[in-house]
Amino acid sequence: MKYLQVIVAFLLLTFAQCSSTKNAGIDASLQQMINSKNCTFLAQYAQPLGRRQIPLTTEYTLTVRNDSLISYLPYFGQAYVAPINPEDAGLMFTSIHFDYVANPTKKGGYTIIIKPKEEAKANQLILNITSTGYASLQVLSQNRQTISFRGVMRQEK
Repeated sequence: MKYLQVIVAFLLLTFAQCSSTKNAGIDASLQQMINSKNCTFLAQYAQPLGRRQIPLTTEYTLTVRNDSLISYLPYFGQAYVAPINPEDAGLMFTSIHFDYVANPTKKGGYTIIIKPKEEAKANQLILNITSTGYASLQVLSQNRQTISFRGVMRQEK
């Protein structure tokens, strides 16, 4: 009976060590990706203000590169100013002038605040990233209601 307890304790310690090593690799990869400004947020769900969550079937992304910000995201919600071109209704834009501030969180994740300087569709983008790579994006605009997205982070190639 004592041998069984020793074996179980040994296995638990081994599995715990393997798990922490895996998480350390994820954290290092995530930190390198964020510090190099070379990452992509892949949206899986959209959550308009005051409405239900909408699963996204198409690949919608927010890509941050060292020299550009590329948003290819849908918009669901109320717009206070109608677009002139109906095809211009989403949150689809490219910006080369933007502020990027990444702050680490207590649990090993990051909060990234992006402020495009010349873009009217989005005044501020707040990206909350967990240590495991899951993320939520909140898009704030003067001309539209706030919309949130949930998804995952991936490294830009």
